[in-house]
Amino acid sequence: MTDSRLETIESKLAFQELTTLQLSDTLHQQQKQIDHLELLCQQLIGRVQEMADTVKADTVIDEKPPHY
Repeated sequence: MTDSRLETIESKLAFQELTTLQLSDTLHQQQKQIDHLELLCQQLIGRVQEMADTVKADTVIDEKPPHY
């Protein structure tokens, strides 16, 4: 193998290693964001359920409208 060909292969390998590290970092950051968003969604679901329970508890089913 010629020196020039070997240098080209080494250069390509170095670029691929750098790209792999960058992709790994990006994936890690995205997973952290997903975990955070899942937590926020669970909190919001809990709050909505609490609000729905409060509305159900405050609503009287057989209450007549005010114009009667």
